Amino acid sequence: MKACGGTKHCEREANQNRLVDDESPKFRPAIRVAHRPTYRYTAQLSTCEDLPMTLTVPSLIRRQIALYARRIRELEGDLLRATTLLNEDCLTGMLNRRGLRQACDIYPLSVENGVTVVSCAALDLDDFKGVNDLYGHATGDAALVHFAQFLRMHMRPVDTMARLGGDEFVLIMAEMTGRDAIETLNRLVKALADSPLLTKDAPLVLRLSAGIAELRAEETMDYALKRADAALLAAKRLGKGRVVFEA
Repeated sequence: MKACGGTKHCEREANQNRLVDDESPKFRPAIRVAHRPTYRYTAQLSTCEDLPMTLTVPSLIRRQIALYARRIRELEGDLLRATTLLNEDCLTGMLNRRGLRQACDIYPLSVENGVTVVSCAALDLDDFKGVNDLYGHATGDAALVHFAQFLRMHMRPVDTMARLGGDEFVLIMAEMTGRDAIETLNRLVKALADSPLLTKDAPLVLRLSAGIAELRAEETMDYALKRADAALLAAKRLGKGRVVFEA
């Protein structure tokens, strides 16, 4: 047996033996296993149950993605509602001037080579200022709502209807010739006179004048509406309560 060369020498040999044992293959896996992270966390998430959840990292990521996706859908819905309000007349629920402009963008493309016929009409309630002066603005607003409902009832679902302001309205009638539009608007004039607004005082009879123009090839809807508006002014000059076609 080999004799120890002194206390310090024996301690040095003992330390070397421990280092060898620490680096042995049997010992290293035990160290790695003992210090391996579990990757498990407790996260407080804002969920519909509002309860703390113990999640692994992948499930935590999936949960966050689901929350973000739901929020994106909510924002898209808010954007759609805001856009609708921007394009809609707050009194009658019809398109406003901005909404009509967007609707008009599709028509010049649809009438190329005369494939599709489109007519437009400018409408105006006769002597509407007198309604406001005599009955008040509340009754005037009720008359506008009544007229908007009347148009929805008598026009086709495919027709575009808009209120530009005051008592000025516009109709865009796809697949309708100028001749057919004249017949349609003449029926509206007669039907409106037979559909009075019932007020607390007495039935209020509304009367209508209209100007019509048929969209020409390579013509913008804006220009066709200007022609319809000129026809409306002619109807007013001729005595109101009538329809004029701008050829």
